[in-house]
Amino acid sequence: MVMLAAAAQILLLVLLLRACGTPRYPYVKLGASAAFLAAAVAAGAQNPSALLRLLPALVLFFGGDAALGFYNRDRRRPLLLLGMALFLAGHLWLLGWLYSRQPAGLADVLLTAVLFCVLLGVLRLPGVRPGKLLPAILVYGAAVCAVGAKSVCTAAAAPGPAALVFCAGALGLLASDLVIVFLYFSDFSGRGVHRANLIAYYLGMLLMALSLQF
Repeated sequence: MVMLAAAAQILLLVLLLRACGTPRYPYVKLGASAAFLAAAVAAGAQNPSALLRLLPALVLFFGGDAALGFYNRDRRRPLLLLGMALFLAGHLWLLGWLYSRQPAGLADVLLTAVLFCVLLGVLRLPGVRPGKLLPAILVYGAAVCAVGAKSVCTAAAAPGPAALVFCAGALGLLASDLVIVFLYFSDFSGRGVHRANLIAYYLGMLLMALSLQF
């Protein structure tokens, strides 16, 4: 069942890449996002407590995907803000879950700061124009960096299969959010950038879902 759900995720990702820039894009994106929820449920069937802890974040990400999917088609600013808010809530849930497993340490703070500096560097690149959304981007980016940093520190402290797979997934999400800066707030947006964002995001989400199997 897990392999079937993972295969469905990959197939829908391929279809989504082909749907970029078409009117059907939001609907294919919803299907691809539903697939990572299905993969999580299948992978966590033998570990329901872990599934219930992770599922709220995945549901919030699904809602964010819906908002951003329609934003990509309609370019309505409220949809972008709604998507960012839902993704922020999802990352804060993940962060709380990660800190409940391992308390904060100096390494978490230092690595979060390093990743946040990378984000600041991206935002200062020529052609990148966050505009009035800069404060929202910084708040959201801080949460994303904190999740990525904590995932790395958790995997380093206890490098079991679940922690390592989850960490790889969290880093995929971090990469997708760095790419999305170029997609939404720069002169470099295009289908290639959009597809790179989708690949990093959906593979990251799939890995996070599959981490429940271990």
